[in-house]
Amino acid sequence: MTFFILNGPTPKKTHPELLLPCQPLQISRVLALSLLGAILPTWMGVVCAIHWGFMFIWLAIGQHQTAACSSRCEELLLSIALGLAYVLAFISPRDGPTRYVYLAYYLICFMENTGALVVW
Repeated sequence: MTFFILNGPTPKKTHPELLLPCQPLQISRVLALSLLGAILPTWMGVVCAIHWGFMFIWLAIGQHQTAACSSRCEELLLSIALGLAYVLAFISPRDGPTRYVYLAYYLICFMENTGALVVW
C-alpha cells in the first residue's frame, strides 16, 4: 500500500513505513507494558501514573510555549493531555530542534521498558 503526498503539480509517492519511523518503538513500549500488566496489573498502573506525572511536570516547567494556547491555564491543560499521551508515544508540542528532547524521552522509555521486562 502506498500513499501520495501532493507537492506541486505532480504527487510524490511515499511508503507508510516512512510516515511513522517511531512505530517499532511504540510497539515495544506497548508490549513491555502489556507484559508487566499481565503479571502485576496494579504496578503497571502505578508505573504509568508516575510516568504521566513526570511528563506533566517536564512539560509544565519546561520551555513549553505553543501557539495553540493563549493562557497559562490552557498550557497546563495541554501539558496534562500530552503527559498522558507520552505514556505511549512522544508528540512534539512545538516546532524547533527536538533532538535532545527525543533522546531524553526515549532513554526514559528504554529504562522503563527494560525494568518491565526484567520484572516479567
